[in-house]
Amino acid sequence: MGDRAFRSPDEIKTSVSTITHSLSAEIKRHKRSAMLLVATIVIGVTAFSYFFYFSRVRGRSAISGETTAKPAIRSLAVLPLENLSGDASQDYFADGMTEELNTELAKIGTLRVISRSSTMGYKGTRKSIPEIARELNVEAIVQGSVLRSGDKVRINTQLFSASTGQNLWANSYERALRDVLSLQGEVARGIVDEIKIKLTPQEQAVLTRARSINPEAQDAYLKGLDYFNQGVNNPVREEKKVFYEKSLVTFNRQLRSNRTMRRRMQLWPIPIGG
Repeated sequence: MGDRAFRSPDEIKTSVSTITHSLSAEIKRHKRSAMLLVATIVIGVTAFSYFFYFSRVRGRSAISGETTAKPAIRSLAVLPLENLSGDASQDYFADGMTEELNTELAKIGTLRVISRSSTMGYKGTRKSIPEIARELNVEAIVQGSVLRSGDKVRINTQLFSASTGQNLWANSYERALRDVLSLQGEVARGIVDEIKIKLTPQEQAVLTRARSINPEAQDAYLKGLDYFNQGVNNPVREEKKVFYEKSLVTFNRQLRSNRTMRRRMQLWPIPIGG
């Protein structure tokens, strides 16, 4: 405006109004710039915080993963498989399947497997998994059940952590009775795969080879094994003597023509006659 002279109050009013409008526009313009600057800063800080936070989280997760990785399992115990048939006279079959699975796992050199004689005392036990594991000094426990129906047999197995009792793995397997030996190898492989044990080529071959057997001979074998495991002074053994002697006759008849059974005779614990 410089040295301009106002001629009337209206001119002064108009001039003041113009100046006020200009100042208001200028303030708004700067305000928008300021808000834009603030928004840019907020976005930048948020992005940085997000990156920093999740980098820390990933770092902690990686470290945690290294420190909480599953410990190697190099020892386990197979508890007696439960007989699901509801027929107590079939207990010998469930016990025989337990021993067969124990035998398959014991073939692995880097795995310590507790013997049947040490685990059979836990049949029907109410003790917790961690308690049993402490008593047997193992890192894992295998539990399961077996059901024979017609010419089929099904085995359900579960693997538990010794320290926590947590269920680490579970699976169900079913085969024809004549393939029960292959079934045991399949169950053993499932357990071995879960505990991440490296098998030698020889061990791999043993657990994967296809094996079939005469069901009648297999049943006689398990009955004879049960008879032997009763113990010399067990009255139950005497009560079943005639029944098992008949089974041994069947076993011997099958043994003469079955190479698989003859190989297993290397581990047969009692004298076979006839």
